Amino acid sequence: MTKHTAIIQLLPDLAGKLLQEGRTVRVKVTGTSMYPFLRDGNLVTVEPAGADRILPGMVVVARMPDVYVVHRVIRTNREGSVILKGDFYRKIDAPVAPRQIIGVVTGVSGQYSEHKERKVRRLNPGIISLIRPFCKILYRISAS
Repeated sequence: MTKHTAIIQLLPDLAGKLLQEGRTVRVKVTGTSMYPFLRDGNLVTVEPAGADRILPGMVVVARMPDVYVVHRVIRTNREGSVILKGDFYRKIDAPVAPRQIIGVVTGVSGQYSEHKERKVRRLNPGIISLIRPFCKILYRISAS
């Protein structure tokens, strides 16, 4: 493992620790799982989240075994687990415990948004289902 790889792995843990302390953080997202809502390279503002604040349609940060993911809340099961999904994907994620959700995305800035932060509003998961077929087309157009 190179020195740079270790630093990259430590930064998400630091953000997670700050969120657990009740602090707001800004982190850079990578990947396309939340396209077109989030793009690779966007900066997101994340505020600490309590289980009582998690509602369907919110974009949250969840601690997984090897990584932190930024996905949308689809619903909460009767058992209390939370179902997440990336906007770009058809399949939902495996259920997560509410304690794994460490933050709520409240702002987005950076690449493709003229570096001005925009507020994040809760979206109805049904709307996401309607626009999801067009995400791949939009992604191909923007990538070319």
